[in-house]
Amino acid sequence: MLLENTCVWRPQSLAELRARLKQSSTGTIQFLAGGTDLVPALKRQGRVPELLVALSQIRELAGVKMSPTKDRLLIGPLTKLAQLSREPLIQQHFAVLGQVAGLVASPQIRNQATVGGNIMVDNRCKYYNQSEVDRHSHGGCFKAGGAVCHLIPNATRTSAPVCRARFVSDLAPVLILAHCELVIEGPQGERRIALKDLYHNEGLYGARLNAGEILTRLEIPLPLVGKIRYEKLRIRQAIDFPSLGVALSVRDEGGSEVLDVCLTGVDTRPVSLTFRPSQFATRDDFWQNVAQVSKKSVVPLKQDFFPPQYKREMIAVLLKRLWEGN
Repeated sequence: MLLENTCVWRPQSLAELRARLKQSSTGTIQFLAGGTDLVPALKRQGRVPELLVALSQIRELAGVKMSPTKDRLLIGPLTKLAQLSREPLIQQHFAVLGQVAGLVASPQIRNQATVGGNIMVDNRCKYYNQSEVDRHSHGGCFKAGGAVCHLIPNATRTSAPVCRARFVSDLAPVLILAHCELVIEGPQGERRIALKDLYHNEGLYGARLNAGEILTRLEIPLPLVGKIRYEKLRIRQAIDFPSLGVALSVRDEGGSEVLDVCLTGVDTRPVSLTFRPSQFATRDDFWQNVAQVSKKSVVPLKQDFFPPQYKREMIAVLLKRLWEGN
């Protein structure tokens, strides 16, 4: 009954998909990869697209390989997270990405969920990601088409951002620090953007492509610019989205150490920061600055088990742990 009024199309090749994308369409289109995010969303929303494009048969969109010039890792967006976590090329050139993939959700979900789905996962809010009955009981929020934010009751549609649903991808912070670039195709042809530019400061939609566009490839320049690490704060050791995820890259700049940071789980988008220990007289001064800057850079709200202030404090704690263990 869920897709009763929806046309489901399963293209067999990327060429077939490209041909269809070039055709004009006035209907709503959604792309189905692993389905671990989209299918529950369709059930919750009670609204379905006119055309659902199931991508699982397009082999060109899955797998990991080296570029012909050997200076880039090419990752298909349909690559399963479980596959990514044990892929030899990833272990050789970008081992932390495989480690982070192994932290996402549960083993069952990782066997189905995809790389593309994780970096484009819908922003989460405890008031929105519920059943239709639950949402109706307390009134629809902005993300559900209502006129209120239950996290910030005095927010209006002129607020910026309108919706405070939080960004929860585990892979994105690590990929952003690796200067990942996306290849996107649609009715207007192919375009490229840096992954960091995919995300908007708006919880209503988070990652967003133009109508009819699809992600066809992730490209990671090699060798990596810095040594990247990631740590995740969550209630359980499986299933949970990150209450806080901290990615750290340590690199050399003119003989001085530079810390590039990307955060997830504490705002409507990934939050990027840069710290230079050499600018401070002592290590204590440096970490005091890290704590102050990181706490001011995010706007966590009460959306899960951990209090917002605790998550702010934990940013510096996790960063120090990652840096000292680097």
